[in-house]
Amino acid sequence: MTYKLKGSISLLLLLFLVGPKSIAQDYYYTNCDSFQIDDEFVVTEQDEHEFKHSYAERAFVYCSPDSTQEPLGFVNFNTTLTTLETVSHVRRDSFIMYSNRPNEYRYIYHSSSWKKINFRGGFGYVKANDLADEYYPNGQFLLQSNRKSYGEGVQLKAISAEPKMRRSLDKITLPFMHGYRLETCRDNGLKDSGLLLIYETFRQSCPGASSTNLVLLNEDGFHNLISNFSTGEAGMFEHETIYYPIKLANDSVKLIAVSDIMYVLREENGLNLNEVSGYPYPNHIGIPIERLIVKTKSYTENILDENGKELMDENSNYRVNIINEEPVFYEWNGDKLIELGSLYYLSRVDSLIALPSDAIKIDNPKNQVQKVADKIVADESSSFTGTVLSALVGFLLGGLTIGIIFLIKRRKR
Repeated sequence: MTYKLKGSISLLLLLFLVGPKSIAQDYYYTNCDSFQIDDEFVVTEQDEHEFKHSYAERAFVYCSPDSTQEPLGFVNFNTTLTTLETVSHVRRDSFIMYSNRPNEYRYIYHSSSWKKINFRGGFGYVKANDLADEYYPNGQFLLQSNRKSYGEGVQLKAISAEPKMRRSLDKITLPFMHGYRLETCRDNGLKDSGLLLIYETFRQSCPGASSTNLVLLNEDGFHNLISNFSTGEAGMFEHETIYYPIKLANDSVKLIAVSDIMYVLREENGLNLNEVSGYPYPNHIGIPIERLIVKTKSYTENILDENGKELMDENSNYRVNIINEEPVFYEWNGDKLIELGSLYYLSRVDSLIALPSDAIKIDNPKNQVQKVADKIVADESSSFTGTVLSALVGFLLGGLTIGIIFLIKRRKR
C-alpha cells in the first residue's frame, strides 16, 4: 500500500513537471493573445536572423499575427527590418450556402503569412506581403512577386537617390508565367539610358513559352523599353530575338542577343561575349551602334500534302518550313525607342532621300521617320488623291463661274 502511494505521488509529480511544458508547446503566445499550434497555425523558426526591406509605402506592425488587433505603429518604405521567424496563419469562416437545406454550409479560408520582427525594443508582426522578396542594392530597387495565380505579375519599386526620402520613386509591373529570372547589367552600351534590367518569365507546361522585357532604370524611374516572345511545341515554333548594344572590356560596343547576355550574367556555360558573333552592325542605315536595337523573328509553317493535310515525321513532329522575317531596327533617342522598320522600309527611305531637293524637303529624314512614312503613303495613293483633287477644283471653278454670270445679269437689270 505504501509502495502504491509513493508511485502515485511520483506520477503526479512527473505530470506536474512535464504537463505545463507540453501544454505550452501547443500554443503560441504573443503580448496580446495566443493561438493553438496546429495545421492552420504554423510557426517556422529561422536558424539566423534575416534582414528584409519593407516594400509597402507604409507597413503596419501588430502585436500579434492578427490584423484585427490595433497596430503598434508602422515603418516606411525601404526600412531594413530584422525578421526572427515566420508565422503562417489560416482563418476559417463559414457561411450558409444558397440551398433549400438551411444546415448546409461551406468554409472559406483566409490565409496570411507574417514575419516576427524586432520593433521598438520589443517584438512585433508585419505582413509578409508588405516586405520585399528581393533587394537589389546595385540597381537601387526592390522586387515583390505576386505569384498566387498565373499571370498576376512581378512588381518592382525604385528607391530614390535621396537617402532621407522614405517613399518609392517609381514602380512597374511585369508579366509572370510559371517562373522568372531577373538580372542587372552595368555593361549597358545604349547611350544615355541608365541601368539595364533584363527580366525573363517562362512557362513550364506545353506549349513551352517565354518572354523577355528590357527595362531601363534611371533618375526618372523605370522605362519599359522593348520585349520579345517565343513559344514552341512538336517541331512548331515562333521565336523572337533582341540584339542589344553591350559594352565590352575594350570599350567597344557589340549587338548581342539578350539570351547570351543572360547566360553571362548568370555565369552559365562559361560564355565570353568577346567571342560571341552577335548581330553584324548595319552601318549603311546611319544609326550609331550605341543607339541601335535589332529584333529578329522566325517561325514555322506546316507542310501540307496534296489534300491539304499536315505532314508529320517519324517522331510525330510536324514537317515545317522555317520562315525568317526581315529584322526590324529601332533607334534610342535618349528619351524613347523609335521603330525604324525593316530593311525594306529603310530602303524606301533611302530612295526618297535620293529624290531632287524640290521633290521632298526633310531636314533629317532618319530622325523624322514618321514624315517619311507619310510621304511613302502619299506616293502610293497619289493617283487616287490626284483624281479627287481635280474633281474638287473643277467643282469649285464651275461654281465660281456661275456666280460671276449671275452677278453680271443683276447689274444689267
